[in-house]
Amino acid sequence: MGTYNDDIEVENGTSYFEINFKYRKNLKSMKKEYKRYYQFFKYNYAKYLPKDKEARIVDMACGIGETVNSLQELGYTNVTGVDFDIENVKFCKSQGLSVEQGNIYDYFKDKKEKFDVVILNDIIEHIEKKAVISVLKEIRQSLNGGGVLVIKTVNAANPFLASASRYMDFTHEIIYDEFSIRDVLLIAGFKAERIYVKESNLYVFWTNPLNYIAWLLNSFINLMLRCYFILNFKKQKIFTKNFIAVIRK
Repeated sequence: MGTYNDDIEVENGTSYFEINFKYRKNLKSMKKEYKRYYQFFKYNYAKYLPKDKEARIVDMACGIGETVNSLQELGYTNVTGVDFDIENVKFCKSQGLSVEQGNIYDYFKDKKEKFDVVILNDIIEHIEKKAVISVLKEIRQSLNGGGVLVIKTVNAANPFLASASRYMDFTHEIIYDEFSIRDVLLIAGFKAERIYVKESNLYVFWTNPLNYIAWLLNSFINLMLRCYFILNFKKQKIFTKNFIAVIRK
């Protein structure tokens, strides 16, 4: 849901925006996609956000602005999206969203205790292994006391989807499960008791009866996987395609 690495170059000048959106999606349908994503965001994120609608929130690698739009729909008035791809920034601005150009490697360096919420959706898997700890440390220092970091990423524990998710994008560097994400967060200085890792629920479109069937089937498969992992002395509990980590400073 965004562009992630500022050293991507394509010889013919094609931008990451064009690769991921122009050739995969009809941009005229973005408003419809915004509405669908809002349902997903509200169900999976809203309860972890501050009650103060003036909270300072930054969505890093905001892409085409689904999260920024959702936050504004929820009434938050001090939201900034950040993306390194100028085409993403231009598109978001054309939709009336507050977005600026920047990259995750530099953006948080000079912003000590500036934000109440930092959101990383589908970006941590793009950060080089050698850089991820330093980036998370910078994000931690950019949060106010009691601030919240929210990370959504590919789940390496899913035996059916992890490989496809890992290699669907050539800019993916590494993927995590519920334990390895805790490891990097602890090394970056976050406290264990303030790290909560949860399933990311895709089945939030309750007006569609097929949604309930899909949810039941997915829940059953996840239960079977849980049993299989226990039989092999593994402690994983989360097997959804993605997971969400909520970390309080």
